[in-house]
Amino acid sequence: MEFLILEAISIHMDDMKVIRSSQHGFTKRKSCLTNLIAFSDETTTWMNEGRAVDIVYLNFSKAFRTVSHNILTERIIKKTDQALLSGAKQKDERQWAETDTQEVPPEHEEELYCAGD
Repeated sequence: MEFLILEAISIHMDDMKVIRSSQHGFTKRKSCLTNLIAFSDETTTWMNEGRAVDIVYLNFSKAFRTVSHNILTERIIKKTDQALLSGAKQKDERQWAETDTQEVPPEHEEELYCAGD
C-alpha cells in the first residue's frame, strides 16, 4: 500500500511541477547534505563578491517527528485522487494507517533529518 501512495504522490508532484530543481530534502539523489553544500557554495560566492549575507537557520525536524500519523494519513487520503483510492482501497488505506508502524533503522536515521535537533 505504501508504494501505491508513493507512486500517486510522485506522479502528482511531477505533473504539477511542485518540486523545484533546487529542492534537496525528500528527493531522489539529493539530501540535506547536498543542500548544505549548495547553500554554502552560494553564500561564500556572495561574500567573496562583497555582498551582504544574512542567514537564518530553522530546524523543523522535531515538528516532523511530532505530527500524528493519523493526521498525516487523513490529509493524504483527502488530497489523493479519489479514483485511485476509491471504495475498498480507501478502507484498506485507513486500516493500514491504523495498524501499520514505520521504523527507521538507527544507521539510516540521519538521512531523514537535516543536521541538528
